[in-house]
Amino acid sequence: MSQITPTRNPRRNLLLTVALAIVIITVSSAAIFGAWRAYRIWSASERLPAELPNLPHVQFSSGKPMEPPDPIRLNTISMRSDDKRRLLNGDFKIVTRMSDIAESCRDSFDSSFVRFSGSPASKELVKFADPGQEFETSDSIRGGLPFRRLVFAGVGSNHCFVYYEIGGHYPTTCLAVMDYAQKKAIWVGMSRRTVESLEALRGLFAGGCFADTYGPVC
Repeated sequence: MSQITPTRNPRRNLLLTVALAIVIITVSSAAIFGAWRAYRIWSASERLPAELPNLPHVQFSSGKPMEPPDPIRLNTISMRSDDKRRLLNGDFKIVTRMSDIAESCRDSFDSSFVRFSGSPASKELVKFADPGQEFETSDSIRGGLPFRRLVFAGVGSNHCFVYYEIGGHYPTTCLAVMDYAQKKAIWVGMSRRTVESLEALRGLFAGGCFADTYGPVC
């Protein structure tokens, strides 16, 4: 009996080869795209800043911005970068109550606050709690409490500083430096850390732990 040899179909084999190649290319492309997307997400997260500014939460009514619950911010004037490194140099008398801050320092400090609109803030709006007193620590506003609480202040011969906590969103500390001659705040920085002594504060400042922000903040 003769043996029947199956006939080959070159066209069918070619179509199978092409289909297999398309599947391989599609799977490889999907893998490459997925790896690229994962790299983009990872690299973007690596570039996120460690310090985020404590900006006011702006609400709108009838298309117009409303003042936030904390309607004031400290406004600074510009200064030379070389002078910033020396802001905490020298001798300071440390005080832990707002009422003990020298009048020349307190006036320069209070007059540097502005409203949300940019107009000068009245002294009645510039409210501070002393250490240990209650203040608005989070965005769960209780009402009737200051949004800022003093940690300590330092009074020097040419300039002074006020180091304080600010609430209303998330825990943040602010360091404001005032110049007696200019009668204004000349620098303000923000940090997530809190210290209790001038030596530790100088360490934070020298280590770049304060976000140096020009404009109305804190």
